[in-house]
Amino acid sequence: MWIPERGNKNIDPKRERLADAYLSKTGPVKHICWECGNPVTDWQWVRSGRQRDWCTECKAKRKELLKQLEYWRKASKRETLIDNTVKIFEQQAMDVYDYREAFQAVIESMDAGKSRFDSAPEMALVIELINLRVRVKTQVDCGGYKLDIVLPEHRAVVEVDGPTHRHMIDHDATRDILVHEKLGEGWEVVHVKVSRVKGELPTLYEWILDEHSRIAEVRRANGGLLPYSRRGKSEVNEVMNYVRKIKHLI
Repeated sequence: MWIPERGNKNIDPKRERLADAYLSKTGPVKHICWECGNPVTDWQWVRSGRQRDWCTECKAKRKELLKQLEYWRKASKRETLIDNTVKIFEQQAMDVYDYREAFQAVIESMDAGKSRFDSAPEMALVIELINLRVRVKTQVDCGGYKLDIVLPEHRAVVEVDGPTHRHMIDHDATRDILVHEKLGEGWEVVHVKVSRVKGELPTLYEWILDEHSRIAEVRRANGGLLPYSRRGKSEVNEVMNYVRKIKHLI
């Protein structure tokens, strides 16, 4: 072990205490608190493989500090989310004051832990729906998946898709099939692009209902399947080929 030169002002006091511990009559102490430099018996390892030690008092202080940092992080994220949501309304020349009750309801629900939003467009859409007196549920568990927005009265699941959605079409299509099977007949998953939320928010509710009806019609026309995914196309082709083979027998 490296032993510091005594009296050198450039030497960290913690390193001097560590050296003193090794040179003491009681024998070397392997672990020393990173905060106060006192010898400790309790220690832990971090991901990098380096050994980090804290005494009982410093460990309690560190735990409280991490708790405060997590609170500040969540508070900062909350304020940023609300601010970006307000911008979506302002960019479309929508008076936020007219939505004050919906904003207040969503924020109170979010603070109470009843609602959670992954993005500002998702929050903006929920505020628009609540302002129209539409019953809304957010982040609903369904078969191991998290559903962005659920409209129980219309049997509709609304997914707000960002720019990366184009790389996950097959994955989302498979998920939509499983969600439809889980929720049952009459339920449909409607995908809404973020660009549509940012540009057509006042008319988005009507568009969702029309899209829900269109998807339901496509499903009925294809024997209960949606052919927009590879899996759906394969299943539809298989069914239609079978129908063609037995058509002369019917």
